[in-house]
Amino acid sequence: MSALGILLLAFSYLTSNINPADALHLITIGGIGLLILAMMARVSLGHTGRALKPASMVAWAFAFIALSALVRSFMPIVYSPHLAWNISAYLWIVGFAIFLWFYTPILIKKRVDGRRG
Repeated sequence: MSALGILLLAFSYLTSNINPADALHLITIGGIGLLILAMMARVSLGHTGRALKPASMVAWAFAFIALSALVRSFMPIVYSPHLAWNISAYLWIVGFAIFLWFYTPILIKKRVDGRRG
């Protein structure tokens, strides 16, 4: 996602149709947002003594965050920027809500094993 954002940023210097801010949002929402979600998902399982295998529905959280980045970055090029920002925000919220739905019970319960500190 970050590599695509860097390419979009490069193209923004070649044409006035692409706003550099849209490219930066692809890097930040897509690259950093997905990285944060991935780290939280992995660390939440590992530090609570669980197997590093997330629930299959958690993949949807990643899909919603990635879609949020794509909508925020590419939709303003062809349609209303304000609508793109709103749709992107809602997709972001849904993605992290899915994470919370599956990981809140994990994080508020006791560790599964006591081998690691």
